[in-house]
Amino acid sequence: MIRRAEISTSDGYYFTNQFQNRDAFVGYETIGQEVVQQFPENDAFCGAVGTTGLVMEVARVLKAKRPETHISVLEPASSPTITQGRSGTHHVEGIWDRDYPASSRSAALG
Repeated sequence: MIRRAEISTSDGYYFTNQFQNRDAFVGYETIGQEVVQQFPENDAFCGAVGTTGLVMEVARVLKAKRPETHISVLEPASSPTITQGRSGTHHVEGIWDRDYPASSRSAALG
């Protein structure tokens, strides 16, 4: 925590504090509402996951409007936490919620 605070005050770095910053979820919810507004009959949503915050909040909004919406997530093959239950070396905390996605895949670049 101390090291994170030191790094985040350096030029070129910014700490979002996403686990304590409610504004992050407000922004994600807004994105979900925009998807619903632009695609009201949307059948599916696929999002790439890092910490999964964006995908989980967009999924929550979409499922609230259309419970039958299929949610699928894509994760890096180097860290198949969701698809294989093992993590890689990315060192990023997540907020995954298994209740939303109906499917998941891992993918590698190249």
